[in-house]
Amino acid sequence: MNVSIAAIRRDKHARQFVKFVLVGLLTTAINFAVYGALLVLGVYYLTAAVASFSIATLNSYTWNRIWTFRAGKHRIGKLAKFTTVQLVGLTVNLIVLWLLVERTGMHEFPAQVLANGTVVASNFIGNKFWTFRADE
Repeated sequence: MNVSIAAIRRDKHARQFVKFVLVGLLTTAINFAVYGALLVLGVYYLTAAVASFSIATLNSYTWNRIWTFRAGKHRIGKLAKFTTVQLVGLTVNLIVLWLLVERTGMHEFPAQVLANGTVVASNFIGNKFWTFRADE
């Protein structure tokens, strides 16, 4: 196991991915907490998904800019790119969520957990190579 940890420490891309996943776990916790609270309050599940996504996205942008990709100053262009990547992910998430709830009858919360997991890799790639690209 130490060899794997050592390899991650040496590889910039692996370190970034681990940081991205850690930020993602925090963001996901925020997303699910807000989503669950909104469901309890009777908010329609797709509306709750959009609202919780919006709040969680601000957390994700901040931590990924500062810690994961060390992208320096906040720039509106970076935020616009990040939001674009996130909106693509949200679209996929909402489609999967809707299919799981409406077509399979799955409960809204576990469906959101599965739907959320479908966009992790695409979000990392989009943010690493477009939003927080090192040459900017």
